[in-house]
Amino acid sequence: MIEEDHHESTSTPVEILGEFLSSVMTQDYKNALKHCLTILKYEPNNKTAQEFYPLIEKKLKLEVEREEHHYSWEADDDEDSTVSESSNDHFSSARSGDSDSFMSRYV
Repeated sequence: MIEEDHHESTSTPVEILGEFLSSVMTQDYKNALKHCLTILKYEPNNKTAQEFYPLIEKKLKLEVEREEHHYSWEADDDEDSTVSESSNDHFSSARSGDSDSFMSRYV
């Protein structure tokens, strides 16, 4: 009976387990990692947490890389918009009835 009491005192609180599962299911990997580490502090041999830990870390790394890539694309889009505005000026002159001068520039 004493062993059971000792085991209960070191098991992860149900709330933390629930938050961990919820975070994984909603793809909130930052909180999932936090809860996973908490579970491993309570239960270092918890197989589920041990298996999820490297997967969550990998997902977080991919998210960071994706965000960095997204920001670099936004910078490229800003540069491209200048070129696009210049191109739009040429096309708008062709639509406004000045098709001969437009065609003479590109033919």
